[in-house]
Amino acid sequence: MTVKKRSITCSKTCNNERLDMFLARKIEFLSRSKIRKLIVDGGVYVNDRRVRINSRTLRPGDRILVYIPDEIRENRQLSLPIDVLFEDEYLMVVNKPGGISTSPSRYNVTDCIIGRLHEQLGEKKYLEPVHRLDKLTSGVLILSKKLSMTKSMFDLFKRRRVGKKYIAVVEGKMNPESGEISSYLNRSKRNPAKMIQDNQSGKLATTRYRTCHYDSEQNLSYLIIHIPTGRTHQIRVHLAGSGHPVAGDSLYGSHISKKTLLLHALSVTFTHPLTKKRIRIDANSPFWFPKLSGEKKINDFS
Repeated sequence: MTVKKRSITCSKTCNNERLDMFLARKIEFLSRSKIRKLIVDGGVYVNDRRVRINSRTLRPGDRILVYIPDEIRENRQLSLPIDVLFEDEYLMVVNKPGGISTSPSRYNVTDCIIGRLHEQLGEKKYLEPVHRLDKLTSGVLILSKKLSMTKSMFDLFKRRRVGKKYIAVVEGKMNPESGEISSYLNRSKRNPAKMIQDNQSGKLATTRYRTCHYDSEQNLSYLIIHIPTGRTHQIRVHLAGSGHPVAGDSLYGSHISKKTLLLHALSVTFTHPLTKKRIRIDANSPFWFPKLSGEKKINDFS
């Protein structure tokens, strides 16, 4: 087994910071749980002395050596790279896998799209998502590379100047085969992880869909979806409310067990705020969507 050595010197900003939290920020390809195990196992030295206490506080100027076995690095790198669909000086657009969060959270600093891209790029750059994409949803995700562009893209989404197309597999046969669903959505007070229909204080959400294929043997419908609005979980709530939850969406009543949702952000269309060029970015259809019967209809739907 080979081991890679990583040397880090604490700056003024890390005064009194915990050792495990500091290393989780600095070594982005390792989760905090792996960092903690490395410390306990004796793989971390501070000022040339081995430290096995995760809560050890650091001071500016402290020198840290971390010995990382290759087997830990290899386990983390199996899911890389993230597919970059488009990039210029201001924007990066990626094909997000299902099952991974977009941004770091309090409990998950590294295993997210932003963290993986930092590792892939070999440096920590400004990357800010400019729209929502649920953890379990795959597909096109737009990231801003500059603060000024973040504000411009937020404005485009707010003014509904971004076209968003999705594909999904849902339970049952849609009736009618195409249509529009509109309702007011709000977060559930009983279960904050869920969104519910709330005509009094909710925000308007509109979902348009078309069936491009129906599998009678499995009783599944394959849909093309367009959303002029961008409310949290709106596609999932609207389809479940019509009696046809997205396959794999146990939160909204799906009886089909899947590791991720069969919901994919297929494309986005917008005018670049700076170059003024009209841009369309497409992510490949996932393996679970039938190309033979749906590809032409996907491209025709708007």
